[in-house]
Amino acid sequence: MKQQLADAQAALKKVQEASAAEVKAKSEQVRADYPDTMQFAYTFKKDKPPFNVEAVWHDNKFTYIRAHPQEAPALYEMKDGKPNLIQFELRPDGLYFIPKILDRAYMQVGKQKLDISK
Repeated sequence: MKQQLADAQAALKKVQEASAAEVKAKSEQVRADYPDTMQFAYTFKKDKPPFNVEAVWHDNKFTYIRAHPQEAPALYEMKDGKPNLIQFELRPDGLYFIPKILDRAYMQVGKQKLDISK
């Protein structure tokens, strides 16, 4: 029984090592390929107060906005000629994470707007 336990533990260790190596290889491949997916195809007025947007891009899955606004703006997507409020995550480093690809959108604080289009 002790021998079976030792054999099982050895087999488990081999599987764990193989899995760790596979995860590492796939992770390195994703990191190597990721920059090719980023597309900086948006037009906007860079560094316009109060939005202070530095960059807008997408990675074929999500849209990202790098900004340092004076006040957190609302973000709207234009669909069928009508604005739709979009949910986003604002990270502490000033990165807006939008869980979709935007074509036409705008940020708004009060009456000030910043148009963003692809």
